[in-house]
Amino acid sequence: MCFYAGTMEFIITALIVVAVSVIGGITGVGGVLFIPTLVVIMGMNTHMATGTVLASMILPASYASYLYARKGAMDKEILIPLCSGGVLFGYLGGLMKVHASASVLTILLAAVVIVAGLSALRAPKAGSLQLGQSTLKTRRIFLALLGSGVGLMSGLAGSGGGILTVPIMIACGFPVMPTVCAGIVFTIPAGISASIPNAMHGYIDWFTLSWIIVAQVAGMYAGVSIAAKMPVPLLRKLVAAVCIFTGVFLLARVLL
Repeated sequence: MCFYAGTMEFIITALIVVAVSVIGGITGVGGVLFIPTLVVIMGMNTHMATGTVLASMILPASYASYLYARKGAMDKEILIPLCSGGVLFGYLGGLMKVHASASVLTILLAAVVIVAGLSALRAPKAGSLQLGQSTLKTRRIFLALLGSGVGLMSGLAGSGGGILTVPIMIACGFPVMPTVCAGIVFTIPAGISASIPNAMHGYIDWFTLSWIIVAQVAGMYAGVSIAAKMPVPLLRKLVAAVCIFTGVFLLARVLL
């Protein structure tokens, strides 16, 4: 039984974590939904839930990254600049989180996610210049800047990073499957760097962390298997829909 709640709450939370992890394995998006689940159902405070969720994503994301790599979806030209930007700024975000307003951060995150999701709905126009098809140098600079900004937001708001990197990169014309893979891989360095200050300040519940990891791995395995068989246009629309839903949900939770 979890320290925060009873057996029924434990079971409900575990089922939600598995379901959301399936979506995360398919789209690279969804981990941020774990936070309100732990707060509302398990009775954690927001800072503890944020720290626990960020730390819990590291091992499942590593496993999902391995599965995507086996399917040939891992692109190092995307991963290296994106993750390099996220490491330092994820740590800074984790340090700044203690002094930040949770409501303001959630509203900002939700607004960016909704806009990015709406942008990702639109397929690139034929003949249009997209960042995803620009020169290697331009792509590297863009991805490093994106990784830095998203890493900062990840540490502050407790999102794994895919919720921002995936829809923004798809909207900019990067290929869908490598982008989803990159969003999952990005969670690893961003989660590690943000979890260091969280652990230092006591914002990780280690018992909850242990069983959430198991539930996430199960869901991720199913999600990656489904994504490999999904048509790219459908995958793009699903990513956009999950982002928009998540953004609206986060806004409603703060404003209502």
